[in-house]
Parts: sequence; C-alpha cells; structure tokens
Amino acid sequence: MSDVIAELNQAAFHPAAMASYLEECLFEEDILGFFAGAQTTFDRGTIARYANLFVVTPSRLIHVYASDLPFPESSEEVHIQVQTVPLTKLLSVDAVYGHSAEGGPAADLVLAIGWGGASRIVIDFGSCDDPDCAGSHGSGGAAQEDIVIRVSAEGDGAKRLTAALDFARALRRAQFAAIS
Repeated sequence: MSDVIAELNQAAFHPAAMASYLEECLFEEDILGFFAGAQTTFDRGTIARYANLFVVTPSRLIHVYASDLPFPESSEEVHIQVQTVPLTKLLSVDAVYGHSAEGGPAADLVLAIGWGGASRIVIDFGSCDDPDCAGSHGSGGAAQEDIVIRVSAEGDGAKRLTAALDFARALRRAQFAAIS
C-alpha cells in the first residue's frame, strides 16, 4: 500500500482521501498492480481537475476517481467515486502501443478497459481515389470502453509511461488468471 500512496502523492490530488477510500474497499486483498494519474480539462471557461487511481487485485479492478468539479447534489469541494469491477466481468482490455519506425520500447500507450458500463460507436469513413466508385470503403462497430488511459513518454515522462505499461501488464495477467 505504501507504493500506491507514494504514487498518489506524486500523480494525483487529494491523495490521502483517495487512499482512505481504497483501503476501505480493498478488504485486505493483495495489490497486483496500480496506476495513478491526474488531468485537467477546460470547458467553456470552467477548469476542472480529475484524478484516477486504478488498482488490480486477484479478483477485482478498483477505480478511485476524484474531481473538484461542482457536483449538483453537494456543496463540498471534492468528490470521490469508487468503482469495483470483478476481473471476470471485464469485457475488454485493449492496449495500443506507439513505436518509432526503428522499433525499440513503446513511446506511448493507449489502454482501453471495458466492462459494459459504456460503449461507443466507431465509424471509419474510408476514402477512394475513384470519383465514380459507388462502393463503401468504411468500417465500424461498437467499442466497449468504460475508461481510457493515455500516457506518452514525451508528454508524461518515461517513468509515467513505464508505470502505465506495468499496470497494463498486471491487469492482463490478473484477468487471465481470473478466467483460467
């Protein structure tokens, strides 16, 4: 747990509150992997900060989410949500690794995790150089993505990228063990 708290202290805001809610729902399970990160959004003159903590145990993915965006039902300054998903209920753990043409280690990672709470329609409009072509060149489908983690060595630093890659590996390994 001390590694998780150190990560929260470095990568998130309100780390003590986030850690206390994690401890409350951890039920003394082992922590197999974790990743914490913060982001800021700007929308029509409103600035909001968000922090995410993802923890993998032998049976669950725990997501602790903090926001300082005003919440209609509360006058408090910070709101924390805790969500737990059994590993057997994960529908997808999709990782896209960005590499240079020369190869080498990943320079960025997009990790999409889906458990059925949200999905989106993906439409790729294909192009055709023939102006008389009447064929359909696109593709599409539904993507199960409840949460997407994006980390790059250039934007976030090599240490953050390594932490995200380690978390992705731990999550896939735990999911495999849970369904085997």
